[in-house]
Amino acid sequence: MWLRFEVAHELKRDDVVRWTVKNEGDEAEAAADLGHTREGRDLVTWRHTRFRGDHTMRCEIVRNGRVIATANRKVRVA
Repeated sequence: MWLRFEVAHELKRDDVVRWTVKNEGDEAEAAADLGHTREGRDLVTWRHTRFRGDHTMRCEIVRNGRVIATANRKVRVA
């Protein structure tokens, strides 16, 4: 299953978008894939999940080394 996440925020020149995925559930644990982080300037990210269970996508906007905005989205895959 593919999931699309989008930032509704304008970036300043040096801002960084940090996307952090947290996977929960037996399948994610067995695959040793409980989460990962990507950074860049992309305002949209597509993520694929192979696991049933609860998942959280956290998006942070980082400016000058400080987090200035955060949003979390929870997704349950049955």
